[in-house]
Amino acid sequence: QALLSGKVASLLPIGVVQLEGDFAKGDLIEIRSEAGEGLGLGLASYAATTALERIGKKNQPPIVHYDHLFLYDK
Repeated sequence: QALLSGKVASLLPIGVVQLEGDFAKGDLIEIRSEAGEGLGLGLASYAATTALERIGKKNQPPIVHYDHLFLYDK
């Protein structure tokens, strides 16, 4: 919801419910809704293993910072 609000927002671990695949820091990753709809693309701030440890936790650095986030125009 935060990403679709129209306000500047990063992809935070607290808002992530699932990760698929393996990625490294700096890789381009696809961001999807819970329904599987493609929302956009972004550069990963850290690797998938670290992201998995942080999913659902507050006060964590963003998985994708807003400076490196592209959301599709819908």
